[in-house]
Amino acid sequence: MTGTNASRVPEPGESGAVLGLGISNRELILYLHRSGVRLSLYDQKGPEELGQRWEAVRDRVDRASLGPDYLSAFDLDRRRQRFDWVFVTPGMPRDLPQIEGARSDGSEISSELALFMIACPAAMVGVTGSSGKTTTVSLVDRFLRCDDRHVWLGGNIGTPLIDRLDEISDGHVVVLEISSFQLENAARVPQVGAVLNISPDHLDIHRTMANYVDAKARMVRCQEPGDFMVLGADCDRTRELAPAVRGDLALFSVEQTPDAFHGRFPLGAWYADDQLWVRQQGRDLSLCHAGDLPLRGRHNVSNTLAAALLALRMGASVDSIREGIEGFAPVRHRLEEVGEIGGVLFVNDSIATSPDRTFAALHSYDRPMTLILGGYNKRLTFDALSGELVRLARAGRLRALILMGAAAEEIEGSLRAEASAAEVRWGEIDSLYRVDDLAGAFDLARKISQAGDVVLMSPACASFDAFDNYMQRGDVFRAMVKRARPDEGV
Repeated sequence: MTGTNASRVPEPGESGAVLGLGISNRELILYLHRSGVRLSLYDQKGPEELGQRWEAVRDRVDRASLGPDYLSAFDLDRRRQRFDWVFVTPGMPRDLPQIEGARSDGSEISSELALFMIACPAAMVGVTGSSGKTTTVSLVDRFLRCDDRHVWLGGNIGTPLIDRLDEISDGHVVVLEISSFQLENAARVPQVGAVLNISPDHLDIHRTMANYVDAKARMVRCQEPGDFMVLGADCDRTRELAPAVRGDLALFSVEQTPDAFHGRFPLGAWYADDQLWVRQQGRDLSLCHAGDLPLRGRHNVSNTLAAALLALRMGASVDSIREGIEGFAPVRHRLEEVGEIGGVLFVNDSIATSPDRTFAALHSYDRPMTLILGGYNKRLTFDALSGELVRLARAGRLRALILMGAAAEEIEGSLRAEASAAEVRWGEIDSLYRVDDLAGAFDLARKISQAGDVVLMSPACASFDAFDNYMQRGDVFRAMVKRARPDEGV
């Protein structure tokens, strides 16, 4: 017997191994325990490190192996007696020999979100992509709420819904942000879905770009005839998924209008004449002027177009979408304007954990910029970002670049190589600094920036060299700004 991605839910009395006790697996354990599944837990952290997460589940598991040798313990246990189920935490490589061994034993491999999508009784909207997922699902959530729908928002956005299944009914709508890790084990995906874009990311886990693209493509491949898929037309990798769509298809673009496609693609939403447009029942309708969108950046025009198509498919009215756009508040850590100090605007873009995200953020402001970069590199290249930074520096757009963290040396090498290729010396056009950490970067940015500037913390790297996640990094940055302006709210 060979294990597969599960297409059913566990039955009472079955055995399950849970690998990793993150936020989603904590909720998963509570659900599985109530379902009568006999559970074993494995995590690389000890009880003290896990803290409240361990306290919440310790009485729900029959066995726990916590500490550095957790995978060896799991491997030994599954050799002694096969597990019916193995639930893998997001971000754990699926090609680990211990997991492959369980798969070959016949264990069904799943995860919290994969199981939720099997069991969910409500209509689901799912969004994946290398960037823009959180903003897009937050927009969909707001558009549907403005249309008086009962909406549940969860998935990779940080709200596991598996333990709320008893509260979700078939008249509700579930809106899910879905990462590449969460798609790997999925046998069922939302009936209404979107792949926004695909650019290099998480190659430290997926190993190759082909594996990463394959994970994202499961959003398309796992849909059924009659489902609905939204694809970003401005991304080659995403657009190439169109022939694999089994149901209805709509594309969105900020670079092309329907006439430019000459009928090759069903373009459902686009940007033209400084307005956001959708096509509904043969009519072209304006959603808003770009200047009225409460989100900065061309990439957020793209996110809004995708969200509008998804909400329309779920039956929302154009008026509800317009209302939702008008009152939408930007999501924290995504070009979040934290506050001004001495006329200098400080922006928290900690979500920028890849060079492509930072590339998009660079064009969201026309003020002189001090950019804070660096952190843990996910086996991604900085060459394209460095080339753009050299171009912006030559145009006088950058006040300075401040590099921090484990990837600082690699980023500096890339910058100097791109500057050399452009036949300039970096020091002749802008200031380049190296600091030890985010605190040093913030202090230096305050010293060198001038009134009217923007300090953009958009690291192009993950945070794992110094923080638990990008949210903690962003919160620390916000706190620094708050302490520097104690008389004003942040």
